[in-house]
Amino acid sequence: MVDTVLLETDGAVATMTLNRPDSMNAINQEL
Repeated sequence: MVDTVLLETDGAVATMTLNRPDSMNAINQEL
């Protein structure tokens, strides 16, 4: 199963990435 939201932290900076390329990262109930 692929994670739909990826979270990376680097010190005080957090980067959240939507990972749904098949639906062009559209928001859905799961997100």
